[in-house]
Amino acid sequence: MADTSSVYSDRSHQSPSHQSRSHQSRSHQSRSRQSRSPADDPDSVTVFRSRSSATRHSRDGHETSSGFTLRALAIGLFNGILICFANTYFGLQAGFVNTMTLTSGLLAFAMFQVLKESVAIPFTPAENAVVIAVSGSFGTMPWTIGLIGIVPALEFLVKPDEGGPFKFEMWQLIVWSAGLSLLGVTIAPPLRKYFLFRQRLRFPVGTAAAAMLGMLYKDKIIAEKVKLDDTTHLGLKANSDTGNDDGQDDIQWRTNIKSLWIAFLFSSFWSLVSYFAPAIQNIPIFGHYLESQWGWALGGSPGYVAFGMLVEPSTSAWMAIGAIIGWAILSPIAKLKGWAPGPIFDWDTGVQGWVTWVALGVMLGDAIVHLTILSVKSFLEITVTMSRRWSSTSRGPRARVLSLRADEDQRGEEEDLLIPDDAFSPSSLPSEKPIPHKAIATWAVITLLLSITSMWILFRSFISPSAVFLAIALILPLSLVCIRAIGQTGNAAADSAGRFAQFIFSLLLPLSSPGALLANMAVASIAEAGAWQSAELMDEFKLGYLVSCPQSSLFHAQLLGSFAGAITASGVYKMYTRVYEIPSETLTIPIAHMWYSSTKLMYHSGLPPHVFSFALIAMILSAISSAAKSKLRNRYMDRLPQAIPMAIGMFIRPSFVLTRVLGGAIRYHFLHRRKTKELLIISVASGLILGDGVLSILKFGLKSAGVPHL
Repeated sequence: MADTSSVYSDRSHQSPSHQSRSHQSRSHQSRSRQSRSPADDPDSVTVFRSRSSATRHSRDGHETSSGFTLRALAIGLFNGILICFANTYFGLQAGFVNTMTLTSGLLAFAMFQVLKESVAIPFTPAENAVVIAVSGSFGTMPWTIGLIGIVPALEFLVKPDEGGPFKFEMWQLIVWSAGLSLLGVTIAPPLRKYFLFRQRLRFPVGTAAAAMLGMLYKDKIIAEKVKLDDTTHLGLKANSDTGNDDGQDDIQWRTNIKSLWIAFLFSSFWSLVSYFAPAIQNIPIFGHYLESQWGWALGGSPGYVAFGMLVEPSTSAWMAIGAIIGWAILSPIAKLKGWAPGPIFDWDTGVQGWVTWVALGVMLGDAIVHLTILSVKSFLEITVTMSRRWSSTSRGPRARVLSLRADEDQRGEEEDLLIPDDAFSPSSLPSEKPIPHKAIATWAVITLLLSITSMWILFRSFISPSAVFLAIALILPLSLVCIRAIGQTGNAAADSAGRFAQFIFSLLLPLSSPGALLANMAVASIAEAGAWQSAELMDEFKLGYLVSCPQSSLFHAQLLGSFAGAITASGVYKMYTRVYEIPSETLTIPIAHMWYSSTKLMYHSGLPPHVFSFALIAMILSAISSAAKSKLRNRYMDRLPQAIPMAIGMFIRPSFVLTRVLGGAIRYHFLHRRKTKELLIISVASGLILGDGVLSILKFGLKSAGVPHL
């Protein structure tokens, strides 16, 4: 559920001052636990609930529902359809995908706020969490099942002598989607308690969503949970005095909703006008020559401005630096030296294709270091935890509690436990009733059978069963890495997981084997899909814990959203590919090119002249930077390059980057200079993205009908 402007985008880390306050807060909590039992602490009883508590009550005394209601599912599916169309369009055009977590929660609240006089039962935060889970899994399905990456790569980029192209009929696309759409859903539940309550990872996006719901619903319990969790994100500060000024809150809420609708209407109007007047899609702020020859223009899409408004300005800044390196330095060198003699934006012989290899080197360097460090940390921590639990269990319950507290003192700031396992464990909450093991096992068997069967039906002449089993086996270790990544930064690092899987299979599938490139991408997509989806669901578990939504409700919401999203996204993809030429200036499929190029790089096959040395240097520098960032714990850490945003800026067109940088500048100005409320910025950005995405449906219809441009 990582609510990022792109699945690739990174989040900035906390400042040292915030870390200091975090440490002080945790030290205070630790002392409080030692001096008071849970029963003696009214705040603890209020926030965490005792074993005997049957239900959680709102301020007016009404019992909250499980959240898994028909109306929550309906709103989640509706929001998911909108997000799915937007993500398919933006993903095929520029590689940007957004879970729209905060947007979906805000829209659901707004819908029922308008209808609150005619609704007998109030719409609860738990229901809103279910809406977010359904719409998030539904809306990001174009990324999960590879409809903006591997599928167009197989259909349009793999050459006949490489085993392709592999054209998907609609029924084949449904089979493919069934095999990939549910892989990660059964991974997250068994790991939930470990990552949420033993590791206490931040999960910035899930916490941000909970903070937003706490403010919208004026729920003091949610606000207190978020405050105790000591993690806020995107400036959404959850205060314990939530709801003290109802009149002011109502005014702020109405302002947010009004701003969302104004932004939606403006974006829709601009998008419609841009169809009839394509000239406004690229504004030549640096002159016509740089715009036409090198793509240095300001894109006219409000949606891309909004993507920049939803992330930290530093992320957009590093994308701009990447664009300068790729399009103002390396590309002219490659063109003048004759290394990329084709048209500028040609992916095979032009500078865009040439510089993509260098950007890929940056991604690979970061992925190798990132995955190695996180894998080792996860393995060591799980091993130590299991050994300590085994030891403490053999010595009795009291020794177990003491061992946990000793663990807490030893790990200090980074590994502080909010509560001991045997005291008032969150798993004992009525709203946190564990998902039955039988249900998880049943769905695990179903998803494995679907994956194996789909690969056998589609690729049995290229892919051996052993390769499929290995891809499935890779899901668990890669899930550990992606869950830790999204828990710490808000970015699941799914792209790194995909590149790592490709590297493994390049060692096992020699280039001489039939359809090696095709097989490599297909099996690597299994591992990436499962790892990404498990990380997304864990983020939603964090949200569910903070708003007291049962994990079983989120689990089944994820299943429903994934199943419905897989079918819908497949149809949307087919609609776009039948009407638009792919690849083209409208839909450049950059993620598909990245998949294809990375596969060729793994096999050192078909590389452009002199690009390998540049890619190798970029990979080494990126690895050094990533290793340094993993060691630094001070204010200089954020000044080191953010590899993934910089790499994206290097290979996508500068017009997309500059538009997003504009959004970052707007965010910085209003948030830090004008001190504008963060929720207002989110509302405006949400309206811009939804307007642009929804109007892409109308533009699709106009193109299908042959309506000409002016």
